[in-house]
Amino acid sequence: MARRAGCSVADLQRWNKIADANRLQAGQTLYLSDQSAFGFSVLFLDALRAPIANLAYRLRFDTRTLNGTTGADGMTSRQVSKDANSTIAVVESGGRASFWRLNHGEGAHIPALLFERHIFSRRTKGRFDNAHPDLSWPVPYRKKSKIGEEDKRMHDGQVDADDAYGDYSSAYLRLIRAYSLDATAALEAASWGKFQILGTNYSLCGRPTPVAFVDQMCMSEAAQIGLLANFIQKKPPVWIDAKDTKKGKHPSLLESVRKKDWAMIAFNYNGPGYKTYSYDIKLRAAYEKYRSESKG
Repeated sequence: MARRAGCSVADLQRWNKIADANRLQAGQTLYLSDQSAFGFSVLFLDALRAPIANLAYRLRFDTRTLNGTTGADGMTSRQVSKDANSTIAVVESGGRASFWRLNHGEGAHIPALLFERHIFSRRTKGRFDNAHPDLSWPVPYRKKSKIGEEDKRMHDGQVDADDAYGDYSSAYLRLIRAYSLDATAALEAASWGKFQILGTNYSLCGRPTPVAFVDQMCMSEAAQIGLLANFIQKKPPVWIDAKDTKKGKHPSLLESVRKKDWAMIAFNYNGPGYKTYSYDIKLRAAYEKYRSESKG
């Protein structure tokens, strides 16, 4: 194993704090370099085990998925119509799966996630920005198409591969590395599951801690639907103009869902830039399609 990794047995023992190299066990995580000891590259002796290295919880994905007909069942107790909830579930998931699998689709299930370095930087007050700009920086990752372009807001003046979004695998590795720096901030800095709910919203989703939030994300699609239901119910309204509170607040997400106000639903869920991606139009179209299919 050491020969295949291009290192010595002594190196493996040092990186993994192994006293006796002859007493490895199935399911044990092995780091293959001094860099990987921070979570960048790991070898799992049992590739099908729950593989979140360095995290304090275990996946409990029950393998059940929900279709368009049953997808809103977890939200029907929220005094919001099932058709409106189904509409949100369809549009805000963006066709995204709730889980993906490690090891080229043969390993354990991991919740869909996107790591956001600017959130991690904000939650840790920038203390890792200089040493780990790929994980912690005030500016979000850029699209892959921007790699190689000059950008004064990047730490070295241009967009490198480390400054760009990647696939779920790269996001997962970034999460693990960030977790070794600040566990709570790392969980908060990822958007999770089918509906990409940011970890900072754990309390709005009805969970007491970020770990409890992620733990439920890991259970099933139904569990993720439940978190979305709480988020819809609890997300507070925002000021129309924070500098002039006399103007009052926008309708909350729950109010908007009850009224089927697609523009305000999109505003509450996606922010003021929702029109860029026509979220309100997509919501209306999905609702009309759902209603039409339900009648048929």
